[in-house]
Amino acid sequence: MGLSNYIDEIIEQDYAIIVSEVPFKDILIDLRSAHILSSGEVNRLRQCQDHKDAGFEFMEILKSRKDQDFFQFCQILEDSKIVSVQRLGRKLKAAANIKGQAHAVYVHNGVICDACKQGIVGIRYKCKNCPDYDLCEQCESIPNVHYSSHVFLKLRKPAPGDLQNQSTAYVHDGVICDSCKQGIVGIRYKCKNCPDYDLCEQCESIPNVHYSSHVFLKLRKPRSVEIQNSDA
Repeated sequence: MGLSNYIDEIIEQDYAIIVSEVPFKDILIDLRSAHILSSGEVNRLRQCQDHKDAGFEFMEILKSRKDQDFFQFCQILEDSKIVSVQRLGRKLKAAANIKGQAHAVYVHNGVICDACKQGIVGIRYKCKNCPDYDLCEQCESIPNVHYSSHVFLKLRKPAPGDLQNQSTAYVHDGVICDSCKQGIVGIRYKCKNCPDYDLCEQCESIPNVHYSSHVFLKLRKPRSVEIQNSDA
């Protein structure tokens, strides 16, 4: 587990600004509510002498998290009452969107990681010794997750022998489904009637998940116009 390289690069570029401008001790509850920090981590950061020390601690924790946690952090900054912090959140999110927009990942439809029991998006590791054993990229990096003597195939794209309906899905970086609160991979449904309301493909199919009179845009790829607007 850990942030993508392009997000790590963005953090390194603005590391000093982030730790000096963000009032970290004031947003600990928000970071916990967004599941970026555990209760224990919140308590540890509360013991820090000032915001800057808490910032150094938090940034090290963030580097071990998922990309979606970074975008959640950016949203918390954007929701700040401090204008400079709002601008910093927008700047970080826009930079990540620009670098990440072209990153198309493959969805290995019908393939489940045998460690975390989630569907595999991105790199799939398929065991050559077992008849049916697969790992996602995050779980493959866990020590002793499987027999050390077994050999794995590293598959960036769906294997020809897999389901015929495999597809390329785009990651809508920085966009959260307002129903399940997860990042959106694949088709995104954006409400035309609401200023900021989105659904993933799974939640959009749930009856009465949103106002039936509202109209949704069906977006298969990230929209470049949002990147331009986010930097305003």
